[in-house]
Formats: sequence, C-alpha cells, structure tokens
Amino acid sequence: MGKRYLLLIYYIFSSFFLMAQSGHMDSSYQRLLLKYWQYRESFYKHFILVDRNSSGCIGDGIGNSGADPCNFKKSSYSLPATSISLGWSGDLAFGNRNNPNSVLYDPNCLERVHWDQKKSVRFNIINMSSETPSQLGWYIQILAIEYENLRRYGQHEKMKTTLEDLFLALQAIRRLDMQAQCIFQELYNERKQCQDCKICSNLFKVKGEHELLTKSKLKKTCDFQAKMDGYSGFLIREDATQNFGELLHDPSEEKWNIDATSSYHAMINPPCKKHLKERACFLYAHQGFQSQDQVIGLLNGLVFVKKFIPADASVTTCEGRKYYVLEIATEIVKALVGRIDKNPKDYIEFPGSAQCIDSKNFIGFRKKHTNLNNFEGGQASTTVYGMKLVLDYFTSVPSKKTVREKFYYNQLLKKTVTANKNVGNFWLLLETIGEAQQSEFYQKKCIEFNKEIYLLMNKAIYEEKSTVQIDKKWFEDLLDRAPCSGLCMKYSKYNENTNHKWPTFDCPNTPGWVNGQRWDGGKHQHEVYDEENMFPRSKINNGLDYMSLFNLYSIIYHSEGFPLEDLRSIKMLTKDKFMELGDEALLKKTNKTDQYKNVTWLSSSGAKIYKLDEALHHSDKSIVSDFLIQKFEMVNMVDKFQTVYKKLDSKNPQLFNVKAGKFSDFCLNYELFLIQNTSSKK
Repeated sequence: MGKRYLLLIYYIFSSFFLMAQSGHMDSSYQRLLLKYWQYRESFYKHFILVDRNSSGCIGDGIGNSGADPCNFKKSSYSLPATSISLGWSGDLAFGNRNNPNSVLYDPNCLERVHWDQKKSVRFNIINMSSETPSQLGWYIQILAIEYENLRRYGQHEKMKTTLEDLFLALQAIRRLDMQAQCIFQELYNERKQCQDCKICSNLFKVKGEHELLTKSKLKKTCDFQAKMDGYSGFLIREDATQNFGELLHDPSEEKWNIDATSSYHAMINPPCKKHLKERACFLYAHQGFQSQDQVIGLLNGLVFVKKFIPADASVTTCEGRKYYVLEIATEIVKALVGRIDKNPKDYIEFPGSAQCIDSKNFIGFRKKHTNLNNFEGGQASTTVYGMKLVLDYFTSVPSKKTVREKFYYNQLLKKTVTANKNVGNFWLLLETIGEAQQSEFYQKKCIEFNKEIYLLMNKAIYEEKSTVQIDKKWFEDLLDRAPCSGLCMKYSKYNENTNHKWPTFDCPNTPGWVNGQRWDGGKHQHEVYDEENMFPRSKINNGLDYMSLFNLYSIIYHSEGFPLEDLRSIKMLTKDKFMELGDEALLKKTNKTDQYKNVTWLSSSGAKIYKLDEALHHSDKSIVSDFLIQKFEMVNMVDKFQTVYKKLDSKNPQLFNVKAGKFSDFCLNYELFLIQNTSSKK
C-alpha cells in the first residue's frame, strides 16, 4: 500500500513565473502589478456596476428609449462609489429623509435597506457624493491608460473589454447630462400649473447659498424641451438609486455588507415618495449639479482618451449598435467647455434659463442668464482658459481666447498657487493636462501641493515635450506602501460602543493612503484629518488613486506593457512557508490578520513538496508535466485538479480526495490544495 501526495499552491494570476524567468519583469514590479489587479478586482466587485450581461456583451449604459426617454434603467451604472462607510448603522445615508423633525422627512426612503431594524444589525453605507464626477474622471483615465498598457503587451481580447468599460464610463457622463435635462423639464412643466409660484419653494432655501431659484418665477413663455443627445454640457453629479447598494450588497463578509446607498439622487427616487416633482430643487439645495472643479475632474480623464484611444476604436452593444469611443469623448469635451464659453461671464448656466427663469439681479434688473453661483462652483471665469487648452488638444484647432480669460488664468488663478490656496490645484491640474510643462515653478508646486502624480500625467501625455523631472524611486516606494487589503481609514475609537454590533474591519491606516481620493482637493488630502469632525470616520476607499498611479508608472517605466487578467501560476514554495514535521506538512502563517489560521495537512514520510523550479525540471514528468500543460486554465479548480490527476492513475481515476484552505501573502490570495491519490500501489 502506498500513497503519493502533491501539495500545490494556486493563485489567480497567470504566467508570471514565465515572465520572471525570461527577464521581462522584475520581482518588485511584479508585486506592484499583482497588487494592482487585486485593487482592480475589488473595485469592480464592490464599488461599481457595469452594464454587461452574463454572456459578456454590453448594453448602452443609459437604458432609456424613444417612447420613454426620461426613464433611465441604467441609473447608477459605471459611476464609481467613492467609499464604503463602516459602522453599526446605515441611518446616516438618508440624512433628513430619516429625520422626523425635518420637513424633508420621508420614511418610505428606507424601505429597501437590508438591515434588521429589530435586532439593530445595521451595517455599511456605499457613498456616491458630490465628488463622483471627479472620481469618474480618474476611472476614465485609468481605463484609457490600461488600454494602452494592454496594447503594448499584445492582449487584444483584454483591450476589447477595457474599451467597452471605457465606453460605458463615457455613456455615464451622457446619462447624467440627459438626467439634468429631464429633471428641469419636469420642474418647468410642474411650475406651469402655478404661474405665481417660485421656481423652487422655500422648502429648499439654504440661506446664503442656494437661494436664487427660490426667488425666481417661471416665465410665461417658457417652452423648454429636454435635449436628449447627452451633449448639453450640464450634468447632475450622480444618479445613484437604492438599487445600487442592493446590487452590490455582499453579506459574505461584514465589511462588504452594504445596507444603504448614500446619494442625494437616491433621495428623490423610489422608494421615496415625497417631493418627487421638485427633484431639481432638492438637488439644487444639496449641491447636486456640476461645478467647475467637477468639469476639470472629468477633463482629467477625457484627455487620456484622446492620448491613447485611436479614432477607429469602436465597441458594439448587445443590440448591434456601433460606437466610436474617441468621438464620444470629443463631443463631451466640446459640450462641457462650450457651454461655459457661451455664457457672457463664463458661468455654468441652468438648463433653459433664458427661456424659463425670470430672475433679477441685486438692484432689481432682469437677468438674461441664470447661473450657478460662486459657492456652488458655478463661476469658471478663472479656469475657462485652461479648459480651452484641453479643448484645443482634442480638436487640434486653437479656440478663441479673450484677453480677460488669459489674464484671469495666468494671473489671478496662478496667484492662488503662489499663495498656497487650495484652489491652486485647479491651475496645477489644468496646466498638467493642457500643455507640456517645462517650468521649475510648476514642478515645485506639484510637489508642495502633494500632487506628484501630475508630473507623471504630464509626461505621459506630452512625452518628450515635457521636461519635468520625476523621482522614480519615490513613486515606487509610495506604490509599495499601499496596503494589500486596500485603501482604508479606521477611527481610533471604532466599535468602542459595545451596545451595537460593528462590522469586523481591519485597517492599517497606512500613511499617505489613508484618506482616499489622494490626488483630489487641496494640500495634504492624503493625510488623516481631524477624525472627530470627519465623516465617514471609518471607510474603505475605492482604490482609484492607487490604480491611476500604477498605470501611469507602468506606461512611463515599463514600455512593454503588462498582462492584466487570467494571471495564473504556481507559487514557488520556500522553506519559510513550509516545514516537514514528521508525518505533517505545516503551512506557516504569513499574514498578520487572524483571518487565516495555521493549516495542517496530513502527510507521510514520502510526501513531496516541490518548488516551482524543481517541478519544471522534475525527472518524473508524470507528476508535473500534465498539470503544466493545462496552462492553468481552470474554471472549477477542484474538478480540474481531479481531471489532471486522473491522467496519472488511469486504473482508478475516481479515487481522489481534494481538500482546500486559504492564506494571504504579499497582497495575493492563495488557494491551497492537497491532492491525495488513494489508489493502491505495489
């Protein structure tokens, strides 16, 4: 009687051992790439919905029809959530909709949450926010650069998938544009029933901030028709619904157990029932429309579409419609910049303002244009010149720029950088994506503002025309420090309140990566803020800031590109991972969490544990060659292992026992298999 054992570690990342052997990839870059894939996988699983069916083909990401153009079945899709808030209760997701003392109280909004009210088991909130357009810009940037990285490596099938995701992200911008048109058409039609009513009732008046529409009436001549091509240039910031959180709800692990969606748009859609005919006013009172910084954030992503996506790159939807990705991106840029440029004072103007809004200035004269105010980010007079630089990059035709626009941009806005004002980031980002940089001032300020990524961005777009100096080692160290478990922040007093059940949540609070959205906002965005006054206090971030940095690092320093998916291999077994203890093969614990315990596998004195290099050259080819020939194309791993080992023992193919366990190491999730051949041997 004899037994033969083979212990193999399998993980979902392919062909790395071949690349390492051929010298195509150094181990440090390999590790960062594996981390990138882990971040990417987590992002698609927990932070975004994509309009792709089970067969792999895509929809149009909008989901309306000619018969019902304002019914968007794909609301929420291809918009990245900023974070998942960790806590014992999801009540805060609903704001005043869950406050009985508020005039906006509507308990109907809570109908679809997953928590058990009686047992007070109320977990996490997924956050859409006022920063969603900027996050969408980073997502678009990542996809455009990823497409180029895949092209350089010759992964044409993966390029197709990435291009489709990019198309759907652009469609999300168009959908937000159409949503704004429908919301204002709905408001104006409702106000026609009451000529003496204000555009928005005092219910939505926010003193000192959003008052204009609560003081203005509807013009009797108003005949607003929604522009439904998605290129009006005016957007709502996000269009999430409670369905977003429902579809991403994952009860398998407490930190991913999403019970509610935090979104102002979700508060003006079913299951909410109150104030649904004044949705534009609700958004107006909660900064729900685009601002100049959100436009700039979108341009940040769109410029990389121009850089890396060829004009003939197209996608075809399940319905057979063909779209050209660069063409869509170009039209979006023209619409966003053109709308501001058409306004006499370079403001962001409400849809239908000239036709429908009867407003007056502070001395009582009627206004021809009704705009978002300064507080809402509606004034773009200091930034429009930089926006036009991006437009010129797309069209290759210089746009008309006034002396005033140039002065405001190069003098007034630039001075905010010199004065270290947070809005100086607008100038730095527009300079980054608008033209090749050669000045020491620009480089110095990027570093002072903690926007080092801008140096990589400018180099990636303008290549040799950009003379910025980049510290490769600094970026490598920053990427290396990003935690394997994902970007997160954990409150120092998390779960101290033992009256409630808190989600199990481990977070290293890694310096430099703790706050999420590292590259947005003013100085020190990446540092821990005053946690007593910050919301959310504990959260898992979407990881886009790491993915953006890694893509840019790859495009500049690893010109051969990289493989992205189906990365599978056998982990090289080392002595510090395994040790023979008599009749036991013991897997040593390598990670610091308590999630995986020591795993002991029964063995015998004849147990064989092969290192990869030994396996590749093993004299007994019956042990390893058939497994390697499979090229690791395993759908069901247990079944595939059994299939492979049937070849090794054709007399008794059914006599195999398979056991499995898991552990983590170096940002990789391994699956451990022990295959035991129980057939008789003489």
